[in-house]
Amino acid sequence: MAIRCTLVNCTCECFQPGKINLRTCDQCKHGWVAHETLKSCLQ
Repeated sequence: MAIRCTLVNCTCECFQPGKINLRTCDQCKHGWVAHETLKSCLQ
């Protein structure tokens, strides 16, 4: 399952937990709350 970012103009397709802060995406730096669950990851 992929967790895509829902914030406007963010192209992050798959949530990647940060190494220091697990609740922040390592790719787009947005929080996990801004991401939504999808069926597949496009990366």
